[in-house]
Amino acid sequence: MAVILDLKAAIRKSALLLDTNLLIHEFKQQVSVLGEIPRPQRVTSPVAVWEFVHLGDGRMIPHAERVERREWMDLQGIRSVWVSPGSEQAFQSLLWHTNCPAGVADCMLAAGSISRQWPLVTRNTKHFDDVRGMFVVPY
Repeated sequence: MAVILDLKAAIRKSALLLDTNLLIHEFKQQVSVLGEIPRPQRVTSPVAVWEFVHLGDGRMIPHAERVERREWMDLQGIRSVWVSPGSEQAFQSLLWHTNCPAGVADCMLAAGSISRQWPLVTRNTKHFDDVRGMFVVPY
């Protein structure tokens, strides 16, 4: 079972892993969650970045919009960090031994969150409810 943290408690803990839905919501609507997270703690994964530049049907968004989104991430101080040393083991454990999130992207995000012990800030908390050892921050 995932541990639910509020944003203030998560900020005291470590860096925060930002889910794709937060990137999209902040980019399009500025829901102001980012404003509460100190810039050095704003990280995401290459998986979330990949989803951020693709449409729901898997097609990549036009180049100009990808550039705009990259510039926005840079302006917001959101850095993408590659997989961590324990993420392969966490991914395998999720995949074979526990209730894995439905999609490969969510499973990889969960593995990254678990291996680094970084809370995941997401609107889709139900995707991660059954993931043991993970910290989830709803927004």
